Amino acid sequence: MKTLLDAGAHVAYGSDWPVDPPDYFDAIETGVTRERAIAVSGTLAGVLGADQRLTIEQALRAYTAGAAHQLRRDADFGTLAPGKLADFIVLNANPLALDPRQISEIEVVETYVGGERAYEAPSTE
Repeated sequence: MKTLLDAGAHVAYGSDWPVDPPDYFDAIETGVTRERAIAVSGTLAGVLGADQRLTIEQALRAYTAGAAHQLRRDADFGTLAPGKLADFIVLNANPLALDPRQISEIEVVETYVGGERAYEAPSTE
């Protein structure tokens, strides 16, 4: 992804679900740290190419604006702007302020679709 971004390409993150679980924060952490161990034939592979590390902003953009661009729906969603669908999530932590190795621990607190709350996490209090 880093090589593609550096070359000016539009990139999009997605999931391989149902092959792999759709764990978006784990995928973002892996893209940023390139240190996530991968099960390969019952063994663990090490560093996945440090030269391909993305910034947190690049990884988040790949899941949002990048995915919208890939679908040719940039005008409808992918960023928060007047006239767009206002689909977004509220997180329990700011991914830009965390140690990148903590990104996979982030939880979704609320989900909004079309500006309306569609999901609220159960209270832990």
